[in-house]
Amino acid sequence: MTIDYFVAFETDNITGKGRNNMNVCIIGCGNQGGCFAGLMSKEQDIGRIMLADMNINSAKNVRFLIERLGRKSQAKDISVDTVNALDADDVARVAKGADLVFNGILPFCNIPIMKGCLKAGAHYMDLYSLTVYNPETPYNETIEAQLELDGEFKVAKLAALTCEGVQPGWVNLAAKYIIDQMDTVDSVIIRGLTWVESNDLIAQGPEKLQIMLNLHLFPSSYIQDGKVVRMDSVDQGEEFEFPEPAGKKTVYIDSLTAVERIIQMSTDKPIRLIMTKGAILGGTSDIKETIFRAVREQALKHPNTENINIVETLASSLKSMANMNFKEALENGRLIKGAEASSVDVTGTRDGQKAHHIFYYLSSLHEAVKHIPWVGNSAYGTTGGMPIITALMLLRGEITERGVITPAQLGNPKYIFRKLEERGHFLCEKLELSSIVHKSFIRKRNPSQSLLL
Repeated sequence: MTIDYFVAFETDNITGKGRNNMNVCIIGCGNQGGCFAGLMSKEQDIGRIMLADMNINSAKNVRFLIERLGRKSQAKDISVDTVNALDADDVARVAKGADLVFNGILPFCNIPIMKGCLKAGAHYMDLYSLTVYNPETPYNETIEAQLELDGEFKVAKLAALTCEGVQPGWVNLAAKYIIDQMDTVDSVIIRGLTWVESNDLIAQGPEKLQIMLNLHLFPSSYIQDGKVVRMDSVDQGEEFEFPEPAGKKTVYIDSLTAVERIIQMSTDKPIRLIMTKGAILGGTSDIKETIFRAVREQALKHPNTENINIVETLASSLKSMANMNFKEALENGRLIKGAEASSVDVTGTRDGQKAHHIFYYLSSLHEAVKHIPWVGNSAYGTTGGMPIITALMLLRGEITERGVITPAQLGNPKYIFRKLEERGHFLCEKLELSSIVHKSFIRKRNPSQSLLL
């Protein structure tokens, strides 16, 4: 028996005690920081936006882009400054007077910026952390190191919202939402995709591509029966059907990040298997073909080279999408389409029956440029999702908890899911209970996005 129905998440509104002219400091003015700044500038109760980067020109460029929004921007004051994000005192200097500091940099800056927030008396938010489960990871880049500051943030009556992106981030909120509905949990499998269709070899991520590649080329690993399993061989990949426009893509077992660790910490229920799979590079090819094409390109350029470093080869061959105007790239045909997509796939038992519950999230490139013309699906799908929603909830008094807070600890997930849909993101659930297939969909802005399962 199959039951289909289309609904929106129904939830009570949350009211807080926010105030007008709230100030936000953004450290790191790349794609994610620029997207966050642009979205914050459109909020009427945001007074001052302080843009800080090690490169003053990056901060000035974001200010220029916001000014080009014209009437869409409500920002009353936008300042720029340089900052050393590894120096807590310098962070505190640029964050003086801020109600919230957004960390748009990679995990190696998390702890110094958090300590700078404590000095400045500002709330904190970041997108990503790693875990001690990867022995190659420096401890100060891990979620475990961040959680050690929980007591200090509580004493200061401040909140540190960590790992607020998609993966970690939305997947952890969705996993907690599903796990809480299960009697027992056998497996939690996360699948993620950052994808843009283009005729070029491209990569989405930091301007320094080698940073991103090093981050993702740790050995593949997963958690089985509470223990870390590191793979000795290369994963052959799995074809997985994401919602349109992404469709069927090949994903590979990834290395462990804060995603799996937060899932572990969010429940007392034993979980046999926790695994994350992803496709980390964009273009017309999957990751294996991308690597092959990049190596072949370098071999043709340098025929006498005996040894080719894969990371350096990819970093020199892939065209970075940092500082690209995505709306113009779509209009001139350089980019065709794209999506930031994730799924949370949980198996176990529910109400005495075998249960298989999948929750999908997708943010398309075409939707992204409607909101902020200079960002793509990666930045809007990440920062234009949970971070902008939960940051505003925190500033407006709708989040009252203090301390270091992971996505799985956020209350009222249905309220956040509804806010995501209102910002143009696509969410969809599918639940199978033994012989009954029960499908639940959030309403979609574009009917052509309907997912048939």
